[in-house]
Amino acid sequence: MKGILIIGHGSRIKEGNEAFEDLVKIIGEKENIPVRGAHLSLASPTIEDSVRQMYQNGIKEIIVLPYFLFGGTHIRKHIPEKLEVLNKELGDIEFILTEPLANDPLIIQALLERAEPYLD
Repeated sequence: MKGILIIGHGSRIKEGNEAFEDLVKIIGEKENIPVRGAHLSLASPTIEDSVRQMYQNGIKEIIVLPYFLFGGTHIRKHIPEKLEVLNKELGDIEFILTEPLANDPLIIQALLERAEPYLD
């Protein structure tokens, strides 16, 4: 079975984590497969906790969506390292790590739409 794991950074500020949880819930309501969220640090659930729960629920192929703008150290090093450890621990699980949001045309459009009311 397939599932989606959305990874955010995590925050010491409760409202930031709640906003991320809202995002995960919205995506989960739109998709026809299980969707879970996880935080890289500073909050729970952690990546490890979410992956283990997904695995216990029979999800063996996880599409990992980093909710990060750019491919810095978290994307290139920290997240892959955590997934590698989990792969060794759980064995029969596959992770598909997607690219960060970066310069996706929809992100660019959203930024322009935010600025538009103030450009007149």
